[in-house]
Amino acid sequence: MNWMIECQNIIKIYYSRTKQVKIAALRGIELKVKKGELVAIVGPSGAGKSTLLKILGALEFPSSGTLRVGGKLVNTFDSAQIIDYHRNWVGFVWQAPLRNVLITEKAINNVILPMKIGGKIPKEQQKKRAIELLEAVGLGHRINHKPSQLSGGEVQRLGIAAALANDPKILLLDEPTGELDSETTAQIFTLLRELNKAFNKTIVIVSHDHYLEKKADKVYRISDGLLLNIDLAQEKTTGKSSKEQVSYVDEFGLVRIPLPFLRELGIENYVKIKKKTDHLEIEPHIQKETNRKIAPNEENTEKQAKEKKTKKKGERKNG
Repeated sequence: MNWMIECQNIIKIYYSRTKQVKIAALRGIELKVKKGELVAIVGPSGAGKSTLLKILGALEFPSSGTLRVGGKLVNTFDSAQIIDYHRNWVGFVWQAPLRNVLITEKAINNVILPMKIGGKIPKEQQKKRAIELLEAVGLGHRINHKPSQLSGGEVQRLGIAAALANDPKILLLDEPTGELDSETTAQIFTLLRELNKAFNKTIVIVSHDHYLEKKADKVYRISDGLLLNIDLAQEKTTGKSSKEQVSYVDEFGLVRIPLPFLRELGIENYVKIKKKTDHLEIEPHIQKETNRKIAPNEENTEKQAKEKKTKKKGERKNG
């Protein structure tokens, strides 16, 4: 299969200023995304979501591993290829709405400007395309308004329209609803799903918001720089939470069990693992408590030692 995005063993290491301490932000990421898929990568702050998105957008490069987009090996691009990639291959939407727009320009100019810079859309078609995109994101009636005259949700819609201006193959969004209320968040995620279907865009969204899972074709969970699992049974299809998930086994044989499973089964500290013919079974294990009685001569041992030491000091002083 020809994947739109293919990450193979992506590792990203950051070093301290003294180069003595290194932090592994991503640890062996394996990710494949089909053309036209809407993929959600969900996880807490510091899990590696934004780092992965920056690598997908060629804003940073992996310490090791390979990234292919549309069959092209992105981490071997020279500076000219990177510029072309940013202009024509990917569109970005950041968490802060005002980071995605020019606050001094009208909405329509915010969408036209990327076309002028990219040079991909003929000049005579730019205004028409800008209006079409603004209508697609629900801002057809606000084309002459500046960002200061729009709500936070409307500014983010404008940012999405601007990101789509040059007809990129991939749309990357980093916590696009992080500064919006819950109602506006739901509207933005619904809009992204509609745009995904209307334009057949490959969309990758990173977020800590689990509401996004209901809108995505595929959901990856990320923690400590690892993609832990993929939801195989979609809630939106079955109406039930997934009972089957895939987890990553690292080089030491460690595997993360999804938190919902742990809570549901009441698993806290220990599990019992049983080897079957073709699979493993994991079940809760309650460790028996030992009720060993403390012998009289063991009680207050530390206290007695301190008293003895104090007594010796006193004798030396008196002597």
